[in-house]
Amino acid sequence: MVQVEVCVLAGNGKQRVLLVTASDDEAGAVAAAFQSEGAFVTRAKSASDAATALSEAGFDITLAFHPLPDADVIGSCATFGQVPGAPPVILIDMIDQRAAIENTVPSEMRPVRVLRKPLDLGKLPALVRKVLDDAPDAGLEAEMGFAPLVLLLAEIHRTHATGTLEVRGDGLCTRVYFENGEPMSAEGGSLRETLGRMLLRTGDISEEDYVRVIDKMTDQIFENEPLRMGEVLIEFGLLSQEAVEDALAHQVGEKLTSCLQWRDTTATFDPDDLPLDPIEPLDVAPIEQLLLAGLRLYVTGDEIREALAADGKKPLKLTTSVDECIRLLGLENADRKALHSIDGKRTLGALVLNEERVHLFGTLIWMGLAAPVERTARPPKAPAPERRGRPEFAREVIMPRKRMKAAAAKKATATQSSADEATEATPAPEENQPRLEAEQLFRRAQSQLDADRFDDAVSTMRRVVDLQPLEPEYRMFESWALYLHTRVEVRIARAKTVAAARRMAEADTKAAVPHAILGTLALEDGDEELARKEFQAALIRDPENEEAQRGIKLVRGAS
Repeated sequence: MVQVEVCVLAGNGKQRVLLVTASDDEAGAVAAAFQSEGAFVTRAKSASDAATALSEAGFDITLAFHPLPDADVIGSCATFGQVPGAPPVILIDMIDQRAAIENTVPSEMRPVRVLRKPLDLGKLPALVRKVLDDAPDAGLEAEMGFAPLVLLLAEIHRTHATGTLEVRGDGLCTRVYFENGEPMSAEGGSLRETLGRMLLRTGDISEEDYVRVIDKMTDQIFENEPLRMGEVLIEFGLLSQEAVEDALAHQVGEKLTSCLQWRDTTATFDPDDLPLDPIEPLDVAPIEQLLLAGLRLYVTGDEIREALAADGKKPLKLTTSVDECIRLLGLENADRKALHSIDGKRTLGALVLNEERVHLFGTLIWMGLAAPVERTARPPKAPAPERRGRPEFAREVIMPRKRMKAAAAKKATATQSSADEATEATPAPEENQPRLEAEQLFRRAQSQLDADRFDDAVSTMRRVVDLQPLEPEYRMFESWALYLHTRVEVRIARAKTVAAARRMAEADTKAAVPHAILGTLALEDGDEELARKEFQAALIRDPENEEAQRGIKLVRGAS
């Protein structure tokens, strides 16, 4: 273990940093970054050395670069977390192990921050100051269930907050970065929400094109020149730059709304968890539209009515104009009638009985566009419930901000041109290396299944699950491939057994066992007549043959 004293300052402001890295270049760069901070930087080259240093001396923070030579990310987090009085850990993840961190590392041992490539080491000191200055209650946290999450989203929007919302549920973690109360980027979530899978689902690319893109991205990773999926889509001429940006914006919305499907969930908003590098803005749909789409997809009318039951007897009234509600929520003119019904005369409880409008009314209330008021008149009878199916999430469900601006400009004046131009957004690196490799192998396994190469498919799917052990779709296909492979093996073994038993019966006409075996196989096939003949033949040759005795009883019982 080597100690590097960068600079010594008097007083209590000196930071004591434990740097854990096997790279001399990383150690030198971090030491240089902290030179002006008045900090001691102590370096450990392995997790075990770091544990020794933590137990022998006091540190304010640990900076751990992965990979390390003696421990994976789970092992190192456990090692640091087991040291009494261990300081917070900032983990610099150079090989993208987010799934292991989010789904395997216990919450009490998780790093306070996880940084990934590309990384500006010069910004580390500022981040360390933020972490050390954090108050325990600096963030906003939601309880379990969809309603607290909705309220948290509304609060982020209402206060124009900037920071990162982290939502955990069903073993998954989704992180959404907000700027001034609007979602700007998102990461994590399920395999379904990856850019490639989303484009497949919407029909923007074909299965063949998807495989080509995955192969290209995997090749570039092995050549140490990783590419983003959006870059490859543009390079292959599958999508334009504008189409890629639209897809990425749509993906942010889908990741956010998908969080509403979880019921056993926790959500935390941290205003100090900010990207180290600037994020290019995407044309993400307004939060009002995202919330309405998410409620329609994942929340039942009964759940919304239950969440709003406390104010059910109060009249409901809009807090803004009907036109403004239509603009913010991307509604059609046909929805005007429903909005005009929120006039302070009908109770909230009566309005939300309308199954077709309950999601709209919930969105209006939670986003502050409508509010319960004190009763001023007796409400009329509630309208009869109307049922409808919930729509699939698609681009038509929401109206992105560019379309809203264009519509508003056209309405104001036919000659006014929009001042908003499409920004040159750089797609975020959606697929990390393990997930990318797993998806490539998964597509290969599907081709093997289509070609009835079940043995190869089983082997391939095992490698897929090794790379992404927490993805349920991969585990399902692994089991299916194994079943198909086993079924084929059973058929082959059965055919060989029948042939061998018949040869044996011909070679030894006094043998009972071949006939007992043939009778058992016939019974499994449902051929009771053939089974009876074979069992009787076996008992003629050996009346004590237990298999034949058992089989003839089964045949008689079924008759």
